[in-house]
Amino acid sequence: MSSLVATESVNLENTIEESNYFYAIPGDKIEWTYIPPSTDANFKTNAWSHFYANLGLYTNEIADNYNINFSQGGYLNTSLEKIHEAYYDTGIVVGLVSNETYRQSFVGRDGAIVIPTLFTGATFSASTTLTGLTSITNYLTFFNSPDLLQRETSGTCAKTVGDTRKFEFLKEVTINTGMGQQSGKGNSGSNYESGIAFLFNDYTSLTSGSTSGFSQGHKVDNPYSNNKKTAQFNGFGYDRAVGMVDCISGIVCFWDPNIVQGFNFLAATGGTGTTRATFPPTEAYAVMKDFDSSVSADVRVNANPDILKFTTNPSRKQAIAQGSSDCEEEVKVTQVCLYDTSGAVTAIGTPTEIIKKSDNFIVMNLKVRLDGGIGDVYGTAVNPAIFPS
Repeated sequence: MSSLVATESVNLENTIEESNYFYAIPGDKIEWTYIPPSTDANFKTNAWSHFYANLGLYTNEIADNYNINFSQGGYLNTSLEKIHEAYYDTGIVVGLVSNETYRQSFVGRDGAIVIPTLFTGATFSASTTLTGLTSITNYLTFFNSPDLLQRETSGTCAKTVGDTRKFEFLKEVTINTGMGQQSGKGNSGSNYESGIAFLFNDYTSLTSGSTSGFSQGHKVDNPYSNNKKTAQFNGFGYDRAVGMVDCISGIVCFWDPNIVQGFNFLAATGGTGTTRATFPPTEAYAVMKDFDSSVSADVRVNANPDILKFTTNPSRKQAIAQGSSDCEEEVKVTQVCLYDTSGAVTAIGTPTEIIKKSDNFIVMNLKVRLDGGIGDVYGTAVNPAIFPS
């Protein structure tokens, strides 16, 4: 029969593990779909129209804010201004990343989405710099903010705030737009996690006064400490976001009109036309990091000298009763069970070493995993010769 001892304390611990390398998600693991604008005759019956909600676009009135100057409470002449044109005129392209390719979430501070393109020059509003491009690499980066590049500790090798964040945290593009997770209990202030990040490229993201170089600092440890290019939200030289990634749900959304109209669905090898299209591995792919977490309970049990004094091992008890000189009355703890308040077993564990207990006071620290634990990264370190970014 086992001996029952009350627990002294129970504390929950959340362990987070980020992949220590970038890996590729091949084109056959992402399904791409073109979703028409709200002015399309079949918009209300289109099974894919609800993806506009990922952009916080629930009504025409919300979409109209993207055509109102920022000084008047809108988003015109800001990084997000092209959402208005997408909603009313050109539509969006959504990519659904297979959930088998990432663990809990992607890391939004850095990454790349490479898409196949076909620009004929006749129907596009951008300059002729797009003509002839068969692919465009779009980079994840954070918006510049007063806190982003502050170093957490002194020294040139110290991480910046941006190097420690997993998702975009500028409230103007996360909370205010409705794209990011809502702020609330447990997800607010310096602990706020939006779950999203935005995409930029060196072609359609540029405005008058802005500069290229979004590949700068890509795939580098602590990228913002190593001059990774950030995006400017508004003002002279602002950078237009071409889309965003819902890092938790694995949803990629492009709204830039040139990207949407130039997305080369003709190169697809799976799906139906512009619906759930998949591509050869190296045609439409992502280069990302992800992370996983695990919750465990740290349980402390104090065994006072007056408890756990006698063995419950049947063969040992019999040997002691028969007067065996080889068997001392020493308790050896070889298994620990945890019970809930109703008496049901909730966890069973084996100590890493046998715990000897006689008349002494012992403390047992137990770690109980409450979920599946940290999983394995989907792929190996990316080969830049096969998946350049």
